[in-house]
Amino acid sequence: MDVQTDFDFDRELIFNELVEAVKRGVAATNIELQARIKVKLSQPGTGKLRKDGKRSSSPGEPPAPQTGDLRRSFTDAGLTRVRSMAKSIEGTVKQGRGLNKTKKYARALEYGYSPNNLKPRPYLRPVVREAKADSLATKLVSFQLEQTAVQLNARFSS
Repeated sequence: MDVQTDFDFDRELIFNELVEAVKRGVAATNIELQARIKVKLSQPGTGKLRKDGKRSSSPGEPPAPQTGDLRRSFTDAGLTRVRSMAKSIEGTVKQGRGLNKTKKYARALEYGYSPNNLKPRPYLRPVVREAKADSLATKLVSFQLEQTAVQLNARFSS
């Protein structure tokens, strides 16, 4: 017994809607990562007391805020990268490399810098580990895909 339906759907429309959902999920992931990094970079230091009355960070803990430049650098530059990355998503999701390229000392703080005897003060790697542990990207992209599926279902059901 053959079953025929008069169900017509636009594959290109569905594909484009799903791609847009992934883009929104990637953008939401980036925004959440930036927020988590800013929290790490906002913690007061527990190291030496400086002349200006602020404490520096101890090795192994995130860098303590001094000027706030490093923390601020995780706003506009990251979002611009996500927008350009999102434009390149056409069938595959490409991962961005590095959230912060605006501060030359960012890498030295994260990994240490032996010529100046600077021990690592990681702030990126712990955030990435935490995000992986709670499946942040998967949850945010899945949420966007689920929302899109509901919208497409409503569109094609009527």
